[in-house]
Amino acid sequence: MTNGEWLLLASLAAMALFIRLGGLYAGRYLERHAIGQAMFNAIPGCLLVALVVPDLLSRGVTGWIAAAITAVLMLVTRNMTVSMMGGVAAMALLRVAGIAA
Repeated sequence: MTNGEWLLLASLAAMALFIRLGGLYAGRYLERHAIGQAMFNAIPGCLLVALVVPDLLSRGVTGWIAAAITAVLMLVTRNMTVSMMGGVAAMALLRVAGIAA
């Protein structure tokens, strides 16, 4: 590897470390304030929407069916592992049946 590549690798590693340490510092600072606490309470829902909705939109009807099964299982069992396994199993069965792409 050339010196430029080593420099790039070292700078990326330093930035990754800086981002992680900065997040830890910011988290400690923000959790002491009411607005920070409100942000932390809202993050899980925001992350869920940001991760799930684009995938659902790309999966079509079969994705929505699997998501509905997952939601129903979560409401019935109140167990995240069971509901996630049910959603994955539903998607797998839909693919085996030839319904999903």
